Amino acid sequence: MLAERQTVGGYAKIAAVISADLSVVGQCRAGDVLRFQAVSLAEAHRLWRGFVQELEDLRSRLERSAKAAYRVVVEGNVYQIEVERQD
Repeated sequence: MLAERQTVGGYAKIAAVISADLSVVGQCRAGDVLRFQAVSLAEAHRLWRGFVQELEDLRSRLERSAKAAYRVVVEGNVYQIEVERQD
């Protein structure tokens, strides 16, 4: 940044994670490789709206079913989970 740098210190910001990808990045482990890709603000907004729509779809599917079964894998172990809705 040389002589034209900011006076408050810190580092230059070379990349940012868009909101739609925060949940994916949050699941990464130490040592995982991340690749950044430039996106426009309009594209970031479109991806965010798609992410929110997926969450809404999931919510409506869960609300429609009184009982739901899920297959969950945690560290290679497979668990069958049933969720029963109580009103």
